Amino acid sequence: MKLSRKKILIGIAIAFVLSIAIYITYFMSTTMSFDQAEKYCRENSRRGAQEFYLEDWLGSRTYRHNYFYMIATDGDENKPQEAFVFRTFPMFGLIDNWMRYKPYAQSVHDDSANDNTKIGVLQFTVRNDKGKKEPGDHLLFFSNNRNLVKKITFDFSFDGKTTYHEERAVNMGNQAFALTLDWQGITDLHGYQGENDGVFRKISNVKLYGADGQVVYEY
Repeated sequence: MKLSRKKILIGIAIAFVLSIAIYITYFMSTTMSFDQAEKYCRENSRRGAQEFYLEDWLGSRTYRHNYFYMIATDGDENKPQEAFVFRTFPMFGLIDNWMRYKPYAQSVHDDSANDNTKIGVLQFTVRNDKGKKEPGDHLLFFSNNRNLVKKITFDFSFDGKTTYHEERAVNMGNQAFALTLDWQGITDLHGYQGENDGVFRKISNVKLYGADGQVVYEY
């Protein structure tokens, strides 16, 4: 006996509702709310930090999956600086007002983190909306002392042929210092100083200066 059109439509509707419910359950169970992200930082802080400075950062060239980092602003000052990087995930990949988060990188467990008690550095690579790594790495310099750094200088080259020197003033947030540099990788944005896209860019000789003009950190 053939099923009526009405029953077929009801079956399709039920399957659709179930698939939505399964997706939402999976999405909620594999991501965090902002409060849960803060709790994650507190539970994983080796400084015993309870307070964190939040900084939004557009890390991906696609705008749906962005990043933010949280920097420990208290805790044991004799232990290294700490930063946690989170990746954002909108519901269904579309609903920006329903955003959830996943831990992406953290200095306290990352081999690229240093043990400096004044300046921390974390190297990581962001991913695009398809989950593939972007062609360039990033360096995050950070400190819970927002007045520590006033200027940064660094050299960068394209394909190892031409080297440029850049100097930037550093404007701090209200609670912490955070600065992200595209460290090295294949460029696919607009070229710099006449260079074309698709070349290998590398940053070196990074120096952070304090208000007195003295170097406070070198990388």
